[in-house]
Amino acid sequence: MHAVTAPHSSSGSVGPLLQEYHHAFYEQRKGYLDALLDAYRSFDKTMITLSAGALGLSVVFVKEVAPAPAPETIWGLHIAWGLFGLALVLILSSFLTSQYSWQRAMDREDEAFTNGGVPPESGNAWAGATKILNISCLVAFATGVLAFVWFSTVNFTGVG
Repeated sequence: MHAVTAPHSSSGSVGPLLQEYHHAFYEQRKGYLDALLDAYRSFDKTMITLSAGALGLSVVFVKEVAPAPAPETIWGLHIAWGLFGLALVLILSSFLTSQYSWQRAMDREDEAFTNGGVPPESGNAWAGATKILNISCLVAFATGVLAFVWFSTVNFTGVG
């Protein structure tokens, strides 16, 4: 998308041009918002799929490839499982805070509309909480992968 620039007129008359500018601005903004929402949904689905898949894969790995892991390495598997489970809890929690964030955003818009376009002084803490949960989910998942890779490497006995 290309940036929309405000119309300039030497005569000072911008009525129809200003309306056209506002329409183009809001259409562009809507496009950005749609793309952002798609990216959020994609991230959420990906993290759920990867975390649940990694949990399942690690169970199969232990059963089929490393049925008798070295006892001193079990902690690595437990950490991986705990982190994959934590990643799932974090991303599911972010669904809830995201809903609260969108509701708060709508409430703020309603309040600004009621107050003649003046936005409320209070912000949207739910948006920040959602961002923290998403980043924490990614960190938990990545750390879980590292723990599982270490456990797998140390306990790989070969197949067949």
